[in-house]
Formats: sequence, structure tokens, C-alpha cells
Amino acid sequence: MVGLGGDSDGIDQVRNELGHLGGIFEVWGSGGDAPPLAQLGASTLLLSGAIALAPVETVTDTGLLDPRTDVSVHAVVEVPSSTTPRSLADLVAANDEARRPLAGVPADADRDGAAAGRVRIQTVRGRDGGEAFIVHAPPTGGAPIWDPDSWGPQGNSAGWDSNLRTMAGQESAAMADLRTAMAAAGIPDGARVMVVGHSQGGLTAAHLAADPGFNRADGAPGSYDITHSFSVGSPVETVVPAQASTCTVNVSHSSALEPSLLLRHPATWPAPPRIADPVPPLDLDGYRIDGARVSSPAVREVVLEAPAPALGGASPLENAHESVRARSRAWT
Repeated sequence: MVGLGGDSDGIDQVRNELGHLGGIFEVWGSGGDAPPLAQLGASTLLLSGAIALAPVETVTDTGLLDPRTDVSVHAVVEVPSSTTPRSLADLVAANDEARRPLAGVPADADRDGAAAGRVRIQTVRGRDGGEAFIVHAPPTGGAPIWDPDSWGPQGNSAGWDSNLRTMAGQESAAMADLRTAMAAAGIPDGARVMVVGHSQGGLTAAHLAADPGFNRADGAPGSYDITHSFSVGSPVETVVPAQASTCTVNVSHSSALEPSLLLRHPATWPAPPRIADPVPPLDLDGYRIDGARVSSPAVREVVLEAPAPALGGASPLENAHESVRARSRAWT
């Protein structure tokens, strides 16, 4: 708590958000690509939130929508394994398991999920003895979306505020999480890396892959050669990798009414309702403000038919968005 008039954080935050939004239009006005609608929408929401919070922030630090990137690594745990992912299903399974307590590490079960997340890193050795790394970015973590703590005050870097800030094209705590974890794990500069994520994790991975300071093959400090960004249920069609050699693939669930799915599977009656995953369309299909679309041969969207509701109580939206059926461990 600070005295009245003694803290200009709220005003400074408004200036920062306004500067970011203005910078987007400045790039466009100077001959750059028109900004994606999703990026403009997220940036506008951040500016609106900063304006609404400014009077309160001059009195006390609420932590809401703070642009925090000062993350810390609490522990690095090595878990030997002889299993190497051999399919996309294996990658999805490994990413899903990263959400759960580590087997054989009792202290991990006591981890405060609202205050800290987990990044899983797998080291893979090829037949030539060379090493590559698979980094599993966590999905949105901590408090649920309706809890104000999930928008900044909680300690978890993967809160809902990180979703908004990453979509706006800014550095988020979730992005800083991966940078810090990769350095702490000892991944050497310039190493070959695949980043895997579900939902927010995929969004984080795609934006890091689009950062030319992070994704490059010359071994510069703090950079890596990102070969693939693979995600499930992520809105990533607004970003293009910094290297043409990087492949971004997102898998999403569509409803049974998707025209391409109807052609493959003609509708029959009666048919169970199949709800589309609502998260990937948040990128608005990569449309820009001028009507063009973000496009690149390196960015691919794979649409699968949504699973029939069979999770025993889970909502159809949750059923469509989840990458793994947690109860049966069957793939959706």
C-alpha cells in the first residue's frame, strides 16, 4: 500500500499500453504488414483494462494485468527415462503428463498450482549421438478465468493475463517462463528444439518461435534453433516463425457441421452433438485489419472432428478443448 499520489504505476501502464498499440499502427503506416485483428483486439483490451485500473493503481498495487516477466525457477528435477516420443500422440501424452505431480517426487505433490507452474524438458539423443530437446509449455494455469487473481495477482506465470499479453504480441510471463526454464535446464545456445503445447502452451510456443532473437540457428546467446512448434487447441494463425525452416502445426477440433468434415463423414441421423473447440478461432483465422490473412507455408492448421461427449459430466466445450480424455486416457 502506498499513499495517495505516490504511485504513478497506473498512469505509466496506460502510457505503455497506448505506446504498444500506437507502435502497431506505426509499423503498418511505414509500409509493414497490416496488424492481425486478434492482436489489435488483445492490445485494445489491455489498454482498456489499464485505463479502468489507473485510478485504483495510484492508491495500491492490485497486480491486475501487470506486465510481469520476472519469473524464477524453484527447482530442477531430473527424471531418467529411456522412452522417446515416436508419434504426435506421444508428444500430446508427454505434454499432458507435465500437468500432473512427478512420480517418485513427493514434494511435487505439495506444489502450489496457483503460484507456480511446470515446464517439462526432454532430452533426445539421435543415432549419431547428437542431442535435441523437446520443451513442453504448460497450458493456462492457476485460478480459473472468473477469479481476479488469474489476471495477474497470482504467482503462476501461465495465468489468463499471459494469454492476453501474448496474443497482443508482447512479452508475457509465460514466454519468460520458457526462456528461464530452458536456460536453467542447461540447453545450449543454438541447440535444436521442438516446443510442444496445449492451449496457452501452444500460443506461447508459436510466439517464441516468431521471435528472431530467440529462434535462430547461429548460436547467439539466449537463442535456439526451433525446428517445430506443435500445439493442440491453440490460436496461432496470427504468427509466422522467424525462420523459414521452423514448422508450426496446430491441431484443433471442429464441430460436425464443418463443411470439410461433412464431405469426409456424411451426416447421419440421429447423430450426437459435437461441439467445436472455441479456443483456436480466437486468432480470427489470422485475418488482418485490411482483410488479408496472415499466411505462411510454415504455419499449418489441422482440423479434426470433435469427439462425441463421453467424459461423464464434462461440458461439451471442455470435451472439445482438452487434448486428452483424462478419465479414460483415450485420445480425442
